[in-house]
Amino acid sequence: MPMTSHRIVVLSDIHGILASLNTALDEILRDPPDEIIVSGDFVGGPQSHETLTRLRELNCHFILGNGEIRMLQMHNRTAPEAWWTYRQFDLGRFVFNQLTDDDLTFISTLPEQLNLTYYGADLSEWCMPRPGAPAS
Repeated sequence: MPMTSHRIVVLSDIHGILASLNTALDEILRDPPDEIIVSGDFVGGPQSHETLTRLRELNCHFILGNGEIRMLQMHNRTAPEAWWTYRQFDLGRFVFNQLTDDDLTFISTLPEQLNLTYYGADLSEWCMPRPGAPAS
């Protein structure tokens, strides 16, 4: 089977900024890629729910970033007490309160890394590096 080109776009560190995402997508979707990978930290800003909703419409491959892991810790009540009480964590609480149960359920299903193959060839391993995480 002859190999054909396979275009992949990687989006990273969107941080819930829907206007910037839409600007990038306007350009990207003029000539849609075969795959879109969202490599973490897609939540974390003023429109985290709306940003996630938009990305889910595109059937992207998602990888957890530290921002999403923090939201899951808050959802599972395993976050440090300071995240709920200290002023410097106000943004995290704001983002958490934007996300719906459906958003958090979806996020909880996402992998920390992604391996893609195309015509049997290993394209690459994708992961979102996190401070303190062991190297793979």
